Amino acid sequence: MSEYLARVRQAGCRLTKARRAVIAYLQAHDEPQTAATVHRGLRGMRTDLASVYRTLELLERLGVVSRESDGKTAAYALADHHHHHIVCRGCHRKTCLPCALRLPSPRGFSAVQHQVVLTGVCASCAQSS
Repeated sequence: MSEYLARVRQAGCRLTKARRAVIAYLQAHDEPQTAATVHRGLRGMRTDLASVYRTLELLERLGVVSRESDGKTAAYALADHHHHHIVCRGCHRKTCLPCALRLPSPRGFSAVQHQVVLTGVCASCAQSS
């Protein structure tokens, strides 16, 4: 967790309890989390949902978290490495997968990005069907 805290410090931002808690919460979860889920997970803290959104937006600007959106909801994960997701077709839960692709940038392009989303049925949904 110290590398994430160091990024916040290096940007000249304070390491508030809320920022530390949001980073710790995201680090404890493998799949991307919505702001509402993070807020529920920080139930013991006196922080409101708007503060969680502001914290996530700041951490995204600092490169500590990455934001993913399906067009309806946004989810956040620590930006420690490029990765992909597998999404359960039953419950829609996302799980992070490491990226095995190492593609050279096409000639004449920079900042090339790619996104791969795999779908499947998680063990929990498979068991209940």
